[in-house]
Amino acid sequence: MRIALALLLLFCSPALAGKNDATWNPPPKYDHPYSGKLEKRYRPQAKIMAECSALFVADTGNSIGAYPGMKGCSIQKPGHCIVVVINKPVAVKGKPGVLITPEAVLRHEIGHCNGWTHAID
Repeated sequence: MRIALALLLLFCSPALAGKNDATWNPPPKYDHPYSGKLEKRYRPQAKIMAECSALFVADTGNSIGAYPGMKGCSIQKPGHCIVVVINKPVAVKGKPGVLITPEAVLRHEIGHCNGWTHAID
Protein backbone atom coordinates (compact mmCIF):
# COMPACT_ATOMS: atom_id res chain seq x y z
CA MET A 1 0.00 0.00 0.00
CA ARG A 2 2.79 2.43 0.90
CA ILE A 3 4.58 1.72 -2.38
CA ALA A 4 1.40 2.35 -4.36
CA LEU A 5 0.86 5.65 -2.52
CA ALA A 6 4.48 6.70 -3.11
CA LEU A 7 4.19 5.91 -6.82
CA LEU A 8 0.90 7.79 -7.05
CA LEU A 9 2.44 10.87 -5.45
CA LEU A 10 5.52 10.63 -7.64
CA PHE A 11 3.61 10.43 -10.90
CA CYS A 12 0.83 12.84 -9.95
CA SER A 13 3.07 15.58 -8.58
CA PRO A 14 2.66 18.85 -10.41
CA ALA A 15 5.43 19.99 -12.72
CA LEU A 16 7.20 23.12 -11.53
CA ALA A 17 7.85 25.94 -13.97
CA GLY A 18 11.33 27.34 -13.71
CA LYS A 19 13.04 24.35 -12.10
CA ASN A 20 15.05 23.39 -15.19
CA ASP A 21 13.48 25.73 -17.71
CA ALA A 22 16.04 27.57 -19.84
CA THR A 23 13.40 30.02 -21.06
CA TRP A 24 12.42 30.94 -17.49
CA ASN A 25 15.69 30.82 -15.56
CA PRO A 26 18.35 33.47 -16.03
CA PRO A 27 21.47 32.54 -17.99
CA PRO A 28 24.33 31.21 -15.81
CA LYS A 29 26.10 34.59 -15.92
CA TYR A 30 23.17 36.12 -13.95
CA ASP A 31 22.01 33.08 -11.99
CA HIS A 32 23.76 33.66 -8.65
CA PRO A 33 22.96 35.33 -5.32
CA TYR A 34 22.61 39.10 -5.42
CA SER A 35 25.58 40.81 -3.76
CA GLY A 36 23.78 43.99 -2.65
CA LYS A 37 20.89 44.60 -0.30
CA LEU A 38 17.98 42.42 -1.42
CA GLU A 39 14.48 43.40 -0.29
CA LYS A 40 12.00 40.55 -0.87
CA ARG A 41 8.25 41.17 -0.78
CA TYR A 42 5.88 38.21 -0.99
CA ARG A 43 2.33 39.06 -2.10
CA PRO A 44 -0.83 37.22 -3.20
CA GLN A 45 -1.09 36.82 -6.98
CA ALA A 46 -4.02 39.26 -7.10
CA LYS A 47 -1.84 42.06 -5.65
CA ILE A 48 1.33 41.58 -7.71
CA MET A 49 0.37 43.80 -10.66
CA ALA A 50 -0.71 46.71 -8.42
CA GLU A 51 2.47 46.55 -6.32
CA CYS A 52 4.74 46.21 -9.36
CA SER A 53 2.92 49.04 -11.12
CA ALA A 54 3.44 51.29 -8.07
CA LEU A 55 7.14 50.37 -7.96
CA PHE A 56 7.57 51.09 -11.66
CA VAL A 57 5.79 54.46 -11.35
CA ALA A 58 7.95 55.43 -8.37
CA ASP A 59 11.09 54.37 -10.25
CA THR A 60 10.45 55.56 -13.81
CA GLY A 61 7.29 57.65 -13.73
CA ASN A 62 5.21 55.08 -15.63
CA SER A 63 3.81 51.62 -15.12
CA ILE A 64 5.09 50.12 -18.38
CA GLY A 65 6.02 46.53 -17.64
CA ALA A 66 3.13 45.76 -15.28
CA TYR A 67 0.55 43.42 -16.76
CA PRO A 68 -2.31 41.18 -15.57
CA GLY A 69 -1.18 37.77 -14.39
CA MET A 70 2.43 38.73 -13.73
CA LYS A 71 4.11 36.65 -11.02
CA GLY A 72 6.77 39.11 -9.87
CA CYS A 73 8.96 42.07 -10.68
CA SER A 74 12.14 43.78 -9.58
CA ILE A 75 13.56 47.28 -9.41
CA GLN A 76 17.31 47.72 -9.36
CA LYS A 77 19.14 50.59 -7.71
CA PRO A 78 22.90 50.84 -7.13
CA GLY A 79 23.64 48.23 -4.44
CA HIS A 80 19.94 47.59 -3.74
CA CYS A 81 17.24 45.53 -5.40
CA ILE A 82 13.54 45.28 -4.53
CA VAL A 83 11.85 42.05 -5.60
CA VAL A 84 8.11 41.36 -5.45
CA VAL A 85 7.02 37.73 -5.93
CA ILE A 86 3.95 35.55 -5.48
CA ASN A 87 3.53 34.19 -1.96
CA LYS A 88 2.37 30.70 -2.97
CA PRO A 89 2.50 28.46 -6.04
CA VAL A 90 0.27 29.52 -8.93
CA ALA A 91 -1.09 27.33 -11.72
CA VAL A 92 0.09 28.07 -15.25
CA LYS A 93 -2.86 28.92 -17.49
CA GLY A 94 -3.38 26.33 -20.21
CA LYS A 95 -0.93 23.86 -18.62
CA PRO A 96 -2.81 21.61 -16.20
CA GLY A 97 -0.64 20.40 -13.33
CA VAL A 98 2.13 22.96 -13.93
CA LEU A 99 2.86 25.36 -11.09
CA ILE A 100 5.03 28.45 -10.83
CA THR A 101 6.57 28.61 -7.37
CA PRO A 102 7.67 31.66 -5.38
CA GLU A 103 11.20 30.21 -5.41
CA ALA A 104 11.24 30.03 -9.22
CA VAL A 105 9.97 33.61 -9.52
CA LEU A 106 12.53 34.80 -6.96
CA ARG A 107 15.35 33.11 -8.91
CA HIS A 108 14.11 34.76 -12.11
CA GLU A 109 13.86 38.21 -10.52
CA ILE A 110 17.26 37.95 -8.80
CA GLY A 111 18.65 37.34 -12.29
CA HIS A 112 17.26 40.77 -13.17
CA CYS A 113 18.84 42.23 -10.01
CA ASN A 114 22.14 40.86 -11.34
CA GLY A 115 21.73 42.71 -14.64
CA TRP A 116 19.82 40.23 -16.82
CA THR A 117 17.22 41.57 -19.20
CA HIS A 118 15.04 39.48 -21.49
CA ALA A 119 16.71 41.19 -24.45
CA ILE A 120 20.14 39.69 -23.65
CA ASP A 121 21.25 36.15 -23.07
